[in-house]
Amino acid sequence: MKTIHILNVDDYHQALNSIGQHRFQTNQRGAGIGNAFSIVRKYTVPVVRRYILPHVKTAAINTALDLAGGTPIRTVLKKSTTNLIKDIKSDVINSLQQRGKGITRKKHPRQRVIKPVKKRVRVTIGKKKRKPKARPKKSLKKKRSKSKLDIFS
Repeated sequence: MKTIHILNVDDYHQALNSIGQHRFQTNQRGAGIGNAFSIVRKYTVPVVRRYILPHVKTAAINTALDLAGGTPIRTVLKKSTTNLIKDIKSDVINSLQQRGKGITRKKHPRQRVIKPVKKRVRVTIGKKKRKPKARPKKSLKKKRSKSKLDIFS
């Protein structure tokens, strides 16, 4: 049977408003030792999640099975820690190595072809060539008279 909770409208609105007020701030602002820890956490948590946690889970399962089998705790812990370190080390090394050969291209011998240089010809398409307008020739008298003028005389 379902239980029905009857709330007052004011209580409902108060509950909605109080949800957003008390949020936990994940990143610390400013300097100090907390900031240093947050910077370290930012880079270490993804590495731990990817490389260390899967191997720790398998090591924990293997130690539990060995302890259930009746082997002494000391030998089980030594064996599981050495296996754990070897697995993590091999996983990190395998992830850092590059795989594949990349793109292989066939090398062709270079051949130089010397082509004769052609003289460029200007071609006009669809336009008629215009003749330049005839300019009236200036008389030499005017040019001479301007050059002979002296401002100081």
